[in-house]
Amino acid sequence: MFRRCITCQYLITVSTMAKIGIFWVYNHTVLGKAIDTLKGQDAGIGLIDSPDQHSDIWENNKNFQSTFPALIGMDYQDIPRGRIIFHKNKDYYIIYLDQTLINKPTKQLIRSFFNLQDQRCSWQTDFHYTTQQDALDLLFADN
Repeated sequence: MFRRCITCQYLITVSTMAKIGIFWVYNHTVLGKAIDTLKGQDAGIGLIDSPDQHSDIWENNKNFQSTFPALIGMDYQDIPRGRIIFHKNKDYYIIYLDQTLINKPTKQLIRSFFNLQDQRCSWQTDFHYTTQQDALDLLFADN
């Protein structure tokens, strides 16, 4: 469940438990879907992940576009995004994200959205989440 925080300028989740999930950052606002870590899926290697996919949430959640009409017609890959998983064997959260999001204010927004303020986190860039055209061209090259 989402709730709009007017003073914070981002959507926040209602529960206070640390969360995993997917997100985008647009206009100093975190948009995404967060679920309680305990509700995640373990692929058998000790990593707890959300079953949600960026493409599905982007296509099926029109709240993002109603909040920011400029997003209408944009593809989910056009907005800097990321994913948070939990490494249960090492007891910390891994935040994979576009390198454009690696800055202190954005990290604080992401921590708040997923209730990770008091959690150990590892921030990692990943080409899968890039919005840089040259990196995307390399990813999708027919070589």
